[in-house]
This record gives sequence, structure tokens and C-alpha cells, in this order.
Amino acid sequence: GVGSGVEFLNVHTAVPAHIGKAARFMAVEEWDRAIEIAKAGLEVADRTGYVLWGIHRLLPILCEAYLSSGHIEGGEAVGQRLRACGEDLDHDLARAWATASEALVAWLKGDPETGARLLRPAAEVLEEIPMVFDAARLRRQLAGRLAEIGDREGAVAEIHRAQEVFRDLGATCELERSLRQEEEILAEG
Repeated sequence: GVGSGVEFLNVHTAVPAHIGKAARFMAVEEWDRAIEIAKAGLEVADRTGYVLWGIHRLLPILCEAYLSSGHIEGGEAVGQRLRACGEDLDHDLARAWATASEALVAWLKGDPETGARLLRPAAEVLEEIPMVFDAARLRRQLAGRLAEIGDREGAVAEIHRAQEVFRDLGATCELERSLRQEEEILAEG
């Protein structure tokens, strides 16, 4: 069966609780704890058949935590799972997250041009859904990749787009990160 009745009834609270805890650990850059919590939430979602919970939040958090901690292979594996989900379910969000994963993996492997080329369409899909906070975070990454390849003007434009969203949402931590990033971009010019 699907699992115990108690587990089935609690999936709607257990999985979001894991998402929230993992996101909190991401916010304070405790990557290993974020990985642990995201994986535990994903186990519940997988056991109970709630694949969309994984696509929506758990797999993207897990992927980002792996990549942020330097575990490129783990991030690649999660990105491949997202790509497979996107194709199997014809799911734009899963494909966008997979593309973002591929972009960040390319960058971490020393290819910021591919990273920039892939980040823009991923951010655009997230904006259309709309998942504007996540799209703005991708645009902040895009700004970094553009700066690395010498497109300072494009980088500043992207960081300003991200900052506008962070201000509108009151996302103080991300706004502060983007302001520091803008200072670095401008200092390099």
C-alpha cells in the first residue's frame, strides 16, 4: 500500500514542514542540515506518491544545497532527476529547475558562459509560473555569471531586476546579498 494511514494523513503537514526546515537551513547556509532535512522530506513524498512535492520544493532545495556545499555530483544527480520528472510528466517547473541545475553545474565546472545561457530561460519560466522569489534568486546567479564573462552592464541590469523583487517581497537576506554582489560587480569594472 501507500504506507500507514497515519503517515498518509500527515504527508500534507510533514512534507511542508521538511520544506520549511530545509529552506531555513539554506537561508543560514547550513548545507549539510538542509540536505539531511530535504532528503528526509523527499523520502516521505516518494513513499506516499506525492511526486509534485519533490518537484516543487524538495528537489530544488536539495540540488542547491549539494551545489552550495561543493557536492557537484549530488547536484547533478538531483538535476537529472528533475529533468526526468519534467519529461515524464511534461512539467515546466521541473524542466526549469533542471535547467537551473545544469547552469550551476556548468558554472561550478568552470563554464560561466553556459551557466549564463541556461540561467536566463530558467528564470523566465519561474517568473511565468509565477515563482518570482526563486526567479529573482536565479537572476542574481545570472548576474554573477554575466560579470564573470565580462558583461558588466548585463550583470548590473540583472542584479537590479532581482533587487526590485527582493524589495517588493521584503526578502531582506537576499536583498543584502544582492547589494553586496552589486558592489563587487561595480568594483570589478
